Amino acid sequence: EGKDSWRYKQAGAAMSMLVTTNTLQVVADVGDRRDPESLARRFLGEADIVLAEGFSQAPGPKIEVLRRALGKPPRCSEADGLIAAVCDCPEALPQLPHFALDDVGGVADFLLARSGR
Repeated sequence: EGKDSWRYKQAGAAMSMLVTTNTLQVVADVGDRRDPESLARRFLGEADIVLAEGFSQAPGPKIEVLRRALGKPPRCSEADGLIAAVCDCPEALPQLPHFALDDVGGVADFLLARSGR
């Protein structure tokens, strides 16, 4: 099924959408508008919250995941939009809210509170 959307896109379609009874797949050019906010507005207009991984240099609020075992410093700072950390090393960013690596509920509650929900 998914191959059809790619085939139409490769044939020159500006955008291709495949809809089945329980799935939706969209294949489209994103050009130079590849930041999460632009993509969310274009494709996910009805979403309340959009989580994007791998956009540490893009503008917008960020939550960084850090593991002590990796021994790497944080990639982002508050100046970059960092709002919280999910980590096993709370000393890394003591001025920000912290969540344990397995605290999915805490992160979700934090995001909902920030969004006014």
